[in-house]
Amino acid sequence: MRKEQGNTSLAYQLPVSTPKTRTQIRSRRVIKGLPSSEKVLYLVSTIICIMAAVFVMTRYAQLTQLDVSIQQTESRINKTKEVNIQLDSEKIRLSSLEQIRKFAEQNGLQIIPSIHP
Repeated sequence: MRKEQGNTSLAYQLPVSTPKTRTQIRSRRVIKGLPSSEKVLYLVSTIICIMAAVFVMTRYAQLTQLDVSIQQTESRINKTKEVNIQLDSEKIRLSSLEQIRKFAEQNGLQIIPSIHP
């Protein structure tokens, strides 16, 4: 054995034994999340965007429906104009003096000679 040199009043110290267990370093996953104020901000902005999209689509549907009704009305107006033109031409044809005389002769009416235009 080796002889200790130094002060004899010091007690002989035994070497400290290290435990046989191994310490294992665990890596923790740090989950980075958003603060609650940002979550609320994102939620509110998403709701506003959805509401704006619904509003725009509703207005577009209304405008499309209005456009269709305008086209239908214009179509009816054009048909009515055509009927009016036909009726005007028939009125002009029937109001001629020759047509009135034919109608009078067919129905047995007398023509008064003093009322000739």
